[in-house]
Amino acid sequence: MEEPPSPAIRAGSSIREGFSALLRRPFRGIALLSLLIALVLESLPEEGDSATLLAALLLLAMSLYLQISLTLAAAATEPTESVDVWLKQALARRCFWRYVGVSLLVVLSVVAAGVIGLVIGGFLVGGILALADQAVVLEGKRPLEAVARSAELGKPARMALIVVFGLMVLIPGLSVQIGGIVWDLNAFFGDVWPLIPVVVMVLGLVGTIALTRAFITLGGEVVRTPPRRVPPPP
Repeated sequence: MEEPPSPAIRAGSSIREGFSALLRRPFRGIALLSLLIALVLESLPEEGDSATLLAALLLLAMSLYLQISLTLAAAATEPTESVDVWLKQALARRCFWRYVGVSLLVVLSVVAAGVIGLVIGGFLVGGILALADQAVVLEGKRPLEAVARSAELGKPARMALIVVFGLMVLIPGLSVQIGGIVWDLNAFFGDVWPLIPVVVMVLGLVGTIALTRAFITLGGEVVRTPPRRVPPPP
């Protein structure tokens, strides 16, 4: 018995669809909220008191919840236009710490592979782990399970995933981080510098949409959030 052909994932069309989606609701609203949080974070003093640190942590948490919301909306066939709906669903998924864990695991793995494998290794590992965030949010996997799920699910479209993850996530993020260490990017870009983090953020959002839709196309599912257990009456 012949196996059905693997679904085609093309990097170029995935990225174009991601940009197109970001101009529509609810993605546009999620992007604007993410931009607002990024601007507020940028305005916080680098050396602040405990209140400033707490505010920064709360804003970062809100930013991550918006990423979870974006993933849920991108996985829907016809997403509801209200941002509130997706924020409520993000809270209901109860996957925040698992999402933080898998995100850290992906970043550390890509950076380590890039150092050991002379950059190319980072792209290869990025392609393998590109769908790990989606596995946590949409299927409720734990971080290590999500890594295994991403590696297995992405096999038929490995090169496309490497290109999307590399262009939308890896290169923009590393360019700003490494460039800030090696060169004085603020002086190099001048008045345009405040726009650079915004561009990086937009590319990351487009990447999330593209990778989420690739996850669904390749056979990923949106697993219902299990109901909260209610303790039996005494």
